[in-house]
Amino acid sequence: MWSVWLYTPSGGRKFIDRFNTRNEAEHYRQRLGRLIGAPEDVIVCFDPN
Repeated sequence: MWSVWLYTPSGGRKFIDRFNTRNEAEHYRQRLGRLIGAPEDVIVCFDPN
């Protein structure tokens, strides 16, 4: 599973969503990054669980 996380300017992080493929997660990350205007704050991580 691939997870999308948002890192806030205050140093915290928030779980956004989970996807089966990295391609889906990357697409969502790019779309969310454009929406909030800070694509560097949205990351994709592999979650082995």
